[in-house]
Amino acid sequence: MRTSLPGKLVLLAALTGMTALTGCEGSGSRGSRYLYEAPPSRTGFAERAEPTQPAEMDLTPDRSGWWPTMHTDSATNWSAMAFPTGDAPTSVIGVEKGYPKEARLNQQFSYKILVTNLTRNNLESVALSDDLGSNVKYVSSLPSGSMSGSRLSWMLGDFKPQETKPVLVSVVPTVEGSVGSCASVSYVSALCSSVPVVSPKLKLTMTGPREVIKCDEIVYSLEVSNIGTGSLSDVRVADALPRGLQTIDGKSSVELAVGTLEPGQTRRYSIRTKPSAKGTYEGRATVVGEGDLRAESGVVTTIVREPVLKITKTGPKESYTSVPFTYEITVTNTGDGMAVATMLEDAIPPGATLMTASDRAVATSEKVTWNMGDLAPGASKKVTMTLRGESPATVRSVATAKATCAESVTASAETVLKGIPAILLEVVDLADPIKVGDNVTYRITVTNQGSAADRNIRIVCSLEENQQFVSATGATTGTAAGSTITLQPLASLAPKAQAVWSVTVRNVKAGDVRFKLTMTSENLTRSVEETEATNVWE
Repeated sequence: MRTSLPGKLVLLAALTGMTALTGCEGSGSRGSRYLYEAPPSRTGFAERAEPTQPAEMDLTPDRSGWWPTMHTDSATNWSAMAFPTGDAPTSVIGVEKGYPKEARLNQQFSYKILVTNLTRNNLESVALSDDLGSNVKYVSSLPSGSMSGSRLSWMLGDFKPQETKPVLVSVVPTVEGSVGSCASVSYVSALCSSVPVVSPKLKLTMTGPREVIKCDEIVYSLEVSNIGTGSLSDVRVADALPRGLQTIDGKSSVELAVGTLEPGQTRRYSIRTKPSAKGTYEGRATVVGEGDLRAESGVVTTIVREPVLKITKTGPKESYTSVPFTYEITVTNTGDGMAVATMLEDAIPPGATLMTASDRAVATSEKVTWNMGDLAPGASKKVTMTLRGESPATVRSVATAKATCAESVTASAETVLKGIPAILLEVVDLADPIKVGDNVTYRITVTNQGSAADRNIRIVCSLEENQQFVSATGATTGTAAGSTITLQPLASLAPKAQAVWSVTVRNVKAGDVRFKLTMTSENLTRSVEETEATNVWE
């Protein structure tokens, strides 16, 4: 339907570069327009008091019937056009224009323009212009427009899908008859697609102990993280171990297959290694991911220290049986690492008996044990033990010191135990008193009370003038020369052994007689003398 009403506007479309939509009063129909009248229920713009600014308007069009908008303003004639096809469902943009049914000469009236995005896509840079011609005088618009000659323009910006933006224009007709304006619209319709742009980023943190002792493991802890955006596949960790360091299964390098790391994901690993010697080891690992994305850990420095034990043992080179003798043992840590749980053992040699041991030692019949605790580098500890031997012998004992992660060390000491001869000389007369003319026998006993044999034992007997030699028997034979009786030397007398002689003499004169003995031996540095008194009566 087409009507001829004052103020009726017909919109025609022309598509060039950007889509431009135009329409003017009196132009021919091209199948792209909608002309309709609202039912009479409200007064039009022209019947309102003349404002100096554009009247207020509802900025949210009624969408209940979608497009064209089903307006209920009875005082306004509405016309619409969909571009570029003329059919709203297949067009891009729709323009509706509402003029009052009539206007008065030289009195202000207002008209509306509604611009609608008919699509479900965004429209960009939508521009609206309206050519007012020469028969009206422009007053104002909402929003404000830009006037150039008779053309009024608005930059309406971007439109969301199915968004409508209204424009209100106020003008004053300056001639009687028919006035109108031609609107045109341009826009940019863009098909926009997007792809997420991500930037995965690897981070590798490596930690390890500052110090260990040589027999300890060096355990490195690794944290592999994706601290960027986007997942990263084929992540691998490589660690070429420093020289002298190997994994516990004997490998000199480590490779870990991490796999795929999502953004913010962290995975943790441990690498157990063993050092071959003391020294300073510097560890570093590298992580590589898809696209040769990589990161390195910081350098982890570990000092490997080693305890080294030293032992000394001193004691007498010679001693005597039944006399206690003492050994002194010193253990020193000469290394640069703590000697943990240091223990000392010393064997009790055969032929010797333990008398005492210092420092709360624990003793058995075979050995003495000391718990020395932890020895710091440079520290020493000294202990003693006292032994005694009952028989002549050469005794040798070996002490052994050991600690955690330290090689055991030994020290020995040897002592020659000598026996001590102790010769007891005794003489007794078997009858006393005795009369002149009778014989008396003197029993001579030599006892070795010591712990060693004595050799070349010689005994000489001296008689006074009251007596004369008769005979000598016993361990060895004897001979007399005047008043001196010499017993043949005894070659050896074992410890605890005895030698006995009997010397018989005749009493030839009364008196208080003294029978005298003198003994020498290999081990006696001075002679031993003994006498026996006998009373000879007549």
